[in-house]
Amino acid sequence: MTPIALNLFKIFKKKRGRPITEDDDLVRLLEHLGNIERLLFIKIYNDIETQVALRAVLRPLRVDGIEEFQTRRRDTLIESVGQGDLKAADEAEVSLIPEVEEKLLDIEKAALLPHLAWHLADGPKTFDAKIYDVDLWARIARGERFGYGDRLSVELHTSYSRDASGRLNIERVIPKVIEVEHAASAPPTKWNDELLG
Repeated sequence: MTPIALNLFKIFKKKRGRPITEDDDLVRLLEHLGNIERLLFIKIYNDIETQVALRAVLRPLRVDGIEEFQTRRRDTLIESVGQGDLKAADEAEVSLIPEVEEKLLDIEKAALLPHLAWHLADGPKTFDAKIYDVDLWARIARGERFGYGDRLSVELHTSYSRDASGRLNIERVIPKVIEVEHAASAPPTKWNDELLG
């Protein structure tokens, strides 16, 4: 049985911290694993919590004087990750963040005050972003309602910074709302008719 936890560092180094995708040569990348083991390994490696844990274990490499992290079995070196490997992973991580993009986002929670962030969903990924579009705020001032299920086509701006511990902090803002698609009203039900009637 291959010690999966130890090989996570090897793949982290090879992939520069990026997820394993269908574009990878899986036979070469995971050469000692069978098909079922490969699928399990990919699921574990690509898991967000696993990626966070890997970076947390490698955090000491961000301190001056610590140049290499090693995994060993007794006196045998299994894998090592150096400061350069972690730096390459950091650069690869931020290279995947688009600064400006057009997105279609679902509203999960609207914030009806300009200084508050809206909670939005881009497929399964959710995040908070402040909206600075003056036309949208004028629509809200005129009484237009926004809420769960509505969709916004937006220009999304993303910026990032990395703190001393290596954590990537991402901030998203929406300077322009291109289009609004309100969710269809729910059809009346007997329950609604009894409450309203």
